[in-house]
Amino acid sequence: MKKQTYYNYPFESDANICNNISDLAVNCAGVVDKTVDVDHRSVRRDYYLMYVTEGKMNIEFSKNSCTISEGQLLIIEPGTTYHYCLAGESRVNYLWIHFTGKNAGGCLEKFKLETNRIYTPGVHHCFNEYWTRLFEEFVRCDEYFDDVSAAIFTEITAALSRFIYAQPDKKDFVKSVTYIHQNFGSPLSVGTLAAMESLSEPHYRACFRRSMGMSPVEYITDVRIRAAVRLLESTDKKLSEISKLCGYNDVYYFIRTFKKKTGVTPGKYRSVSIRGNNWQIFFS
Repeated sequence: MKKQTYYNYPFESDANICNNISDLAVNCAGVVDKTVDVDHRSVRRDYYLMYVTEGKMNIEFSKNSCTISEGQLLIIEPGTTYHYCLAGESRVNYLWIHFTGKNAGGCLEKFKLETNRIYTPGVHHCFNEYWTRLFEEFVRCDEYFDDVSAAIFTEITAALSRFIYAQPDKKDFVKSVTYIHQNFGSPLSVGTLAAMESLSEPHYRACFRRSMGMSPVEYITDVRIRAAVRLLESTDKKLSEISKLCGYNDVYYFIRTFKKKTGVTPGKYRSVSIRGNNWQIFFS
């Protein structure tokens, strides 16, 4: 990202505050994109989050001297004297936020982020989008700024924590699981789902079960039958219609699957629901 700076106050010096009234507040944010003249020494009353996306810097804080490099994160605690400068002649690009609030420390604790410690979440382009959204709120600067900027900052810290503490043998399967929920009424191929996650089908099946606690086919069935339950409760559609809407072209196979999954047939479930009785469905 190109160099840019935004403040929630008329003057830069006004943004160096400790806010003990708001739960969480973003004072200022920006991007540093330089090849020379990176040499800064300061002590501030708010927290300072630095996320390096390119290059590296030498930094001193809390009597520590180290190098923060591409893909690394540092959050400097309020009241900490720090000094950083360009390491060698390399280019440096980093995203930064100054934040405060009576619950700022609690936010960091929730997402397992300690101050004055270097983490390595890696370089991820999604953070450019987060910072862009934050910058847009500074430009708007309306009555919703405090709430929205705090929400975006929370997203940023959550995302950083996920990358830092990601388990190497566990995927989140966001792409394929989202696709299942959006397309459960259509034919679904495990091979297609595996390709979305850039995995072979056998590896996808194994990883999916380890991550989700069930096979991909079992998950698809679960989503389809839950959708059928909602349709049985809220519509008067025929079972053949519901069957097709939930991805089953064979209504008899749908009925068998529904009963195996819930313990009752779709017709029995609907008849009990129509009478206004409480019916608890147990998904096996």
